[in-house]
Amino acid sequence: TAGPPSFPRSAPCVYQGAARAEAMYATKRWVRAVSLLPVLLVVSLFCFEWYIYNIVYTLPMLKVWAGDELKFAIARTVLFNFFWLLAMWSYARSALTDPGMIPKDWAHYMREWESTGVRGVADRDWDLKKTTMCYSCGQRRPERAHHCSICGQCVMRMDHHCP
Repeated sequence: TAGPPSFPRSAPCVYQGAARAEAMYATKRWVRAVSLLPVLLVVSLFCFEWYIYNIVYTLPMLKVWAGDELKFAIARTVLFNFFWLLAMWSYARSALTDPGMIPKDWAHYMREWESTGVRGVADRDWDLKKTTMCYSCGQRRPERAHHCSICGQCVMRMDHHCP
């Protein structure tokens, strides 16, 4: 059988602009404030690691190292900083990227497609290439979507959603 038709990417979403950015976070201000603590902890650990390696260890040792040992130390420091920056960038991307809310036209699109008999609906258990029903909001959702108890709605890519 033919694969599912692709959902139009330009379809309007439930939230637009600033409201969409707000939708990916908790609805209560105190929960949003508390949820920043783990992010700040991880960033502070990254910064502490950078400080210890570059300032506490490498800087004083530059006076001691000479010749090939100095070249090796500089290369090691450049590699450390490259991988540190890469890890910091990856963490920032995963923490700050919008996981995506389910577009409002998605349920209508799926009802039309399922009425053709090509695709079924899994009740509540996951089934390959079938939509599932959300326990919390009772709505159909795509395969990778999960309900966020903090946001109160289903999120497309819950694997990195951390409000």
